[in-house]
Amino acid sequence: MNPPDQHSFALPDLPIQSILDDIRETLATSRRCVISAPPGAGKSTLVPLHLLNNGHGSGRIVVLEPRRVAARAVAQRMAELSGTALGELVGYRTRDDAVITENARIEVVTSSTAVTAAVASSFSSRVEWPHEQLLSVWPNFRALLSANSLDIELATTQ
Repeated sequence: MNPPDQHSFALPDLPIQSILDDIRETLATSRRCVISAPPGAGKSTLVPLHLLNNGHGSGRIVVLEPRRVAARAVAQRMAELSGTALGELVGYRTRDDAVITENARIEVVTSSTAVTAAVASSFSSRVEWPHEQLLSVWPNFRALLSANSLDIELATTQ
């Protein structure tokens, strides 16, 4: 049986699968990790689930998506992959809608919702917002930047 902070579920074989352990190891030793992969590689769904499967962090894993439809779809897909109801282990929050419980470990939010919540919450240390500017605010914060097309050199030198 897994400890309360660790979960175990099978993940589908997508292109990102080959570097999931590298991502986890990088985030264990560094405050940031930058990846670039094509659409459908599993960046938004498999990476957070893999981190959760492997007990990464004690806070909530927050995934930023640019649009409300994407936030809902990504959260729904992760809930399906984890075999849980939407909102239990994986939930989402947008400007006009939220399906999430207090015990959820992964929260998918729109970028604007994340900024609004960060400003309004006095920077709660319980949540790990993957937003580069917050690296200096929270010492335990880890940032994972991923995109379809990304200037890796620029992203890693900033």
